[in-house]
Amino acid sequence: KDVFDRASSYTMEVITNGAGIVSMAEAMYFNDGKTLKDVLGEPLYRETLRAVGTAETRTGSINSMKPWAVMMALSAPRAGRGLSLDMALQFDATHRGKPTYGLETMQEQIAVFNGMSLDDQVVLLRDAVQNVQLTQDAMEELTRAYLKRDLSALLALNEKFKPGDARVYADMMDRLLVRRNANMAERMRVRLKEGNAFVAVGALHLPGDTGLLRLLSNAGYHVTRIY
Repeated sequence: KDVFDRASSYTMEVITNGAGIVSMAEAMYFNDGKTLKDVLGEPLYRETLRAVGTAETRTGSINSMKPWAVMMALSAPRAGRGLSLDMALQFDATHRGKPTYGLETMQEQIAVFNGMSLDDQVVLLRDAVQNVQLTQDAMEELTRAYLKRDLSALLALNEKFKPGDARVYADMMDRLLVRRNANMAERMRVRLKEGNAFVAVGALHLPGDTGLLRLLSNAGYHVTRIY
C-alpha cells in the first residue's frame, strides 16, 4: 500500500470502463443464431444447467451464451462483497490523480477464450461442469497460496487442477499466459523507463520460465521481492 501510494503511475492488465464492459458482454453471447443447447447437445446442456443451478424451465439468457463464458462463470470464485482487487486499485489510482494505463486492450483479453474453436470451448466447459465442486475447492487452495504469497504453490495448483485434455490445456495456457506475458513484459517497458511505476497483474503471470519475473530479469531488470 505504501509503494502504491508513492507511485507516480498505475498500470493494470486492462482498464475497465463502460465500453470495455459492453464489449465483454457482447462477446459472451452468440449473435449468429446458435444456442448453447445446439452446441453442447441435450445431455451436456442439462448437466450444465444443473451445475449453474438453473432450472430447465428458467434458462434465461444462458442458452445464448458461448461455452467459454459459461465455463468462466463456473470457474469463478463464489460471489463476495466489494470490488475486485483490480477495480479497487483502479478507483484508488483515479481518486489520487495517478495516470492509469492498461497493458492490454479489452479486445485482446476477450480474444483469449473467444478466439478458441467451439470444439475446444466445449471441452473446457465439459471439464468445468464435471468438476464444479473440485473447481471451488481449487479456488480455496489458490486463495490460501495467494495470501501466503507462495508463487510456486500457485503454479503447482494450476497444474494440479488442469483440464483433462492435454492439447486443449496447452493451447489455453499458451493463450492465457505465455503469449500475454511476452506482450506485457514488452509493453510495461515504457512505464518502467519512466520510473516509480506500480504495475499490477494476476499472480500466475509472475512465476515460471515464461513468467514476467523471468522475462524482466532476462531483459536486464533487477528483480527484488519487497513484500
